[in-house]
Amino acid sequence: MILALLSMVAWLPAQNAAAQEPVPLEIQFVGRETLSEGALRKAAELELDAFRRKGQQPSALDDAAFLMEEAYRAEGFPDVEVDWQLEQAPPQYLARFLIQEGKPLLLGALTFPGATALTPEQLAGLIGVSPEGTSKSPFRRSQLQGLPSAIQEAYWQLGYLETKVSAPEYLEQRAEQRRGARLVIEEGTGYVLRNISFLDAGPLGEEACQEVASSLVGLPYFPRRQVELAQRLRFLYARAAYPETKVHLVESRDRKTGDVLLAVTIEPGAATTYSEIVVEGVERTNPDFVRQRLGMEVGEAYDREKLDDAFVRLFRTGLFRTIKMDLGPGAQGPEERPLIVTVEESLAKELSFRSGYGSYEGIRIGTSFVERNLFGTGRRFRSSLDASQVGWAAEIGWTDPWLLGSEISLDLPVYIRRRQEPSFTREELGFGWNLQREFTPRWNLSGGWSFRRSNVSAVTVLTSSEVIAEDVNISSFFTQPEYDSRNDLFNPTAGSLARVRFEWAGDHFLGGEAAFLRSRVDLSRLISLTREQDRVLGFAWSAGLAWPLGSTERLPLQERFFNGGEDSVRSFREGELGPLDINIEPLGGESFHTASVELRQKVKNNLWASAFVDAGNVGLRADDIFGDLRWGVGTGLRYLLPVGALRLDMAWNPDRRRGEPSYQVFLTVGMSF
Repeated sequence: MILALLSMVAWLPAQNAAAQEPVPLEIQFVGRETLSEGALRKAAELELDAFRRKGQQPSALDDAAFLMEEAYRAEGFPDVEVDWQLEQAPPQYLARFLIQEGKPLLLGALTFPGATALTPEQLAGLIGVSPEGTSKSPFRRSQLQGLPSAIQEAYWQLGYLETKVSAPEYLEQRAEQRRGARLVIEEGTGYVLRNISFLDAGPLGEEACQEVASSLVGLPYFPRRQVELAQRLRFLYARAAYPETKVHLVESRDRKTGDVLLAVTIEPGAATTYSEIVVEGVERTNPDFVRQRLGMEVGEAYDREKLDDAFVRLFRTGLFRTIKMDLGPGAQGPEERPLIVTVEESLAKELSFRSGYGSYEGIRIGTSFVERNLFGTGRRFRSSLDASQVGWAAEIGWTDPWLLGSEISLDLPVYIRRRQEPSFTREELGFGWNLQREFTPRWNLSGGWSFRRSNVSAVTVLTSSEVIAEDVNISSFFTQPEYDSRNDLFNPTAGSLARVRFEWAGDHFLGGEAAFLRSRVDLSRLISLTREQDRVLGFAWSAGLAWPLGSTERLPLQERFFNGGEDSVRSFREGELGPLDINIEPLGGESFHTASVELRQKVKNNLWASAFVDAGNVGLRADDIFGDLRWGVGTGLRYLLPVGALRLDMAWNPDRRRGEPSYQVFLTVGMSF
């Protein structure tokens, strides 16, 4: 008997443990459109967990469905119904929640009794809605619950430090199927910084301190104004060799008038000069190169602004992952201290591979090798090899980004390339030197000289007095100013690009055999039509002119302008817009221009659609630049990638002539402009 009882006692805990073992449960939602699966799971998290732990209890699923309904009602779905079905699908159960969302409530009128400093439009705009209650904005309780804290923050920025905002009181507008809200606001006193006085302005004097502080007077006051004032004064002293200045502030606040007074005392510390410049963390880079880029000398006075500029110069070399500049302890006291520059070097060598596709070039592949820190001096060596189905190119080059310690970069390229054009094949072997100076992040100017041997072969166009095909040496100078304010290099949605290039080539000059003057201008502008930047209107215009000079009567075929293709007038094949010979082969010309208007609309995630109109021409002579304008009308898709958009365009030719296709389809990587 005793043994039987002991056996039962041992069996009961085992059965209880088995009952408590979690039940595997899969959850599906049918009919869900508005709320996310994550939001519904979170709303019923405890009930679903109880079903898993306590066995197949229908009451747990009933409670879960009810809480999901409550989550929907909070988001403006008063007629929502959530039912459930339970199926056993070994080795687990399947709970399927059937959702009928019903019609959602729209957001009704929002009122803000007590608000005077901010308008209802400004207050409702904090959550991106209108206060009138006449829009199609859905009612979302979660959105309105965050409005009181947003209102308090907005009032705080205006100096209302004691503002109170009630929780939303929801108001039904059943006839219109709307739900509005009323939020009562107690603004309190609006504080303004009325005066800044200096009990002790330090060695720089009160006049210099007031100059940097006075623009804060008259502004709404909140505690961060003290931080802002202290930062300005510390920076003022840091520019004047005082790196450890302390600023003490005493606030006087009048609750009745809202006036705030700040009394300032400055402890400047010691004026400091650099006893030495120590470079730490370098392995490949020559420390003298780092000191040169800093632009500071031993014995020079500490200057925070110059240190910031030096940091930018070092960082823009691309040689360092991290840069830290600190003052070390001075052996002779705080007046002479070492500047310690600690860096972490980036990888200097890079081997890369790339691929792409263009409707004319076909598959493109390439590889590059770059050494960014040649001999530890920050100079660069590069080599590249690219190939496509219509040609190939190889190049090596050496770059000095800081010619003779200046902000001018020098590049020395040597290249060889071959490319099959629609009516001939071009081969070039060349070298030269290029100078570039960046004046601002948007403005730069480049120029240089190049020599190239330009050969032409496989000519299918009929040559004449208008068109000559010959091998020629070209020695030319060029200059190119450029402005670029686009917000993204590969997939821009706003900004402008303006580039103008002038080239002069001379015969009998440094080996040249052809003389001409050639110019080209490229302009583009992108305008975001919505705040979310999901609808963009783009404009582009390019034009070129070339004039033969001296004994050169006509530009060689390979130096002429051609038009048409995936990046110009898209209703024509590559290079086939413009004058043709009797065999319908493109002749090129001494002038061209192209204009495009394109509307881009985001469809979903990285997928965009577009509609565009292109127009352009090619003139045999320079004075034919605006003659015989041809058109292209089309639409396309773009899928944005980190290295540029994968672009599919289809364009129609509304004025098709003999031998011309009625439409063109292009698949390539990169925006047209």
